Amino acid sequence: MYYLNINDDKLIKSICHAAFPSYNGKKVQINYNCKQINLSSYWSGGSRSYFKVIRLEDNKILNVPESHPVFNHITGIENFIIPENFIVVENIISSGKNLGLKIHTPSPSAMLESQTESLTRVQKMILAWIVQMNSAGRKDALTRYHFPKKVYDVICKELENMDFVKINKAGSVQATLKAKNYPLKNSRDDGYSWWAASYNWETKLFSNETKMILIEYKQKYFSN
Repeated sequence: MYYLNINDDKLIKSICHAAFPSYNGKKVQINYNCKQINLSSYWSGGSRSYFKVIRLEDNKILNVPESHPVFNHITGIENFIIPENFIVVENIISSGKNLGLKIHTPSPSAMLESQTESLTRVQKMILAWIVQMNSAGRKDALTRYHFPKKVYDVICKELENMDFVKINKAGSVQATLKAKNYPLKNSRDDGYSWWAASYNWETKLFSNETKMILIEYKQKYFSN
């Protein structure tokens, strides 16, 4: 189970507001690898869960009706299998108190499959560092791979523009939920040197802005 503030990720916020527009709370739970779920929804002792089934490709919403084990029972609702490219959003009411929303997804990447941006090879490498290392580990990686901090900062800004990271006023970089769900190799198993790649400007390993900074860096420090 993963917990976050609803404002921590734009995708999560849009899903929650689409499912329950009147919800103004902050709590969100993410239940990963939820293949099957009980969608029974009825009042019992001041408690109830409301469910919405969402198709991610177009955000179409199915409202799950009330279903009591005895009254208004819907056959099979206790063992609902979440289809591919669908998620379930649950609003939990316990003893009259709204405990927030819970997103049930059949796979960690299900919420991103329909809207995954194409990252360059080096953007993926930097994103892997951010997701899998703390700040000290990233600093060590920059030194170990002789990776220029100026280029690292530009790539971080590119990733921020795609909502993969957040950069605070002090310059600290934090991975968003979107980044944590993005399919990445282990950063320590990347298997290639950025240094060799930086000399091959036509491989599309870098964005145009990053290429210009690399060229400037190369001319400044390595020109004869």
